[in-house]
Parts: sequence; structure tokens; C-alpha cells
Amino acid sequence: EEQVEMTVTLHNVGLYYEQMAKLDLAIHYHQRSLTIRRHLYGDNPQDMNIATSLLALGFAHVTRGDDKEALICLRAGHEIFNAPTNNGDDAPTLSMSFHKNIDILESMFAIYSRQKEIRKAAWCLEEQVQLVQRHCGKNDGKLVTTYQRLGSLYAQIEEHGKAIRYLEKTIVLDQYLGLTSDEIRTTHKLGCTYSLVQHYDKATECHKRVL
Repeated sequence: EEQVEMTVTLHNVGLYYEQMAKLDLAIHYHQRSLTIRRHLYGDNPQDMNIATSLLALGFAHVTRGDDKEALICLRAGHEIFNAPTNNGDDAPTLSMSFHKNIDILESMFAIYSRQKEIRKAAWCLEEQVQLVQRHCGKNDGKLVTTYQRLGSLYAQIEEHGKAIRYLEKTIVLDQYLGLTSDEIRTTHKLGCTYSLVQHYDKATECHKRVL
């Protein structure tokens, strides 16, 4: 019990130093908390105490610009949040877990984008799509930006089929949500993408819709 309380204290001290922008100290205390928690709960890979320490340590590394260390912690935290529960149910569906997972994936996306790891960045966004659809529904407005970013990423690596698929998904959702201006912009992008793959009839159709 004393060790459990110690991990909480170390975690909170780490958060304090992070707020004071003393990242070396923040990382030191988050690492100590994680080490003890792994000793206490190591036989349970689903333990949320370990996940909490991993995320605190990972986000501190993100702030300090330690991309490699940040990814190690964030990926491990993501795996815990998405692990099946002991009774065989899906990953935890609590709102807190959902928002933490989105934060994890956004941070990983930013790192992979800086590293020009386009497919890994796209994977982060595709994981976000699944999370949002599962927790908020298939017509949630948060998907618009995610679909757009996926379309742009796949266009960068010339996977035009996937780019087209996500641009089309964006347009369908724009229409459902009444986002006319966004629908026009995305339709123009879709037309340009169709031109790149020499589907000129579909490209012309898109550009006519924009007019």
C-alpha cells in the first residue's frame, strides 16, 4: 500500500515539474513512478496505472522533443488502452479512455509526420477513424478532418486509390453535415486526384460540380 501511494506521489511530482517546464525532473519522476508500477502490476498488462505512467512519461518526452522515447511510451500506452478486457469484451469504452487514445494517436501522428513516415502517420489516423466511429458514430464531425488528412497523406505517397476513397468519404460526410464550403474544396481535390490517375470523365464530373 505504501508503494502504491508512493507511485501516486511520484506521478504528481512529475506533473508539477512538467507544469513548471522542468522537463528533466518531470521525466525523472514519471520514470520512477512507472518503474515501481511495473514492479507492482507487471503481471497484468492491462493495468491502467501503468498506462497512466506511460502516457505521462510519453507526453513529457513529446514536449522535450524526444521522439524516439515518446513513441516507445505512447505505443505501449495505446496497446494497454486497446487490449481486450479480462472478460473478453472489447477495449475499454469509457470516455476518458477514448480521449486519452485520441491524444496518444495525435501525438504519434505528429511525430511520424515530422519523420516523414507517411504510412505510420496514416495508420494513426486510421486508428482514430475506428475509435471515433465506435464511440461517436460514423457521421461524427470529427471524421471530416481525419478523412481529409488521410486523403492528403495517401496522395503524398501516390496511393491515389486510397486518397480517392477518403476524399469521397469526406464529401459524403460534408453533405450529411451540411458543410457546403468544405464539400466544394474537397470535390475540387477529388477532381484533381482523378486527373492524376487519368480518370478524366470522373475528374470532369467533379469540376462541374464545383462550378
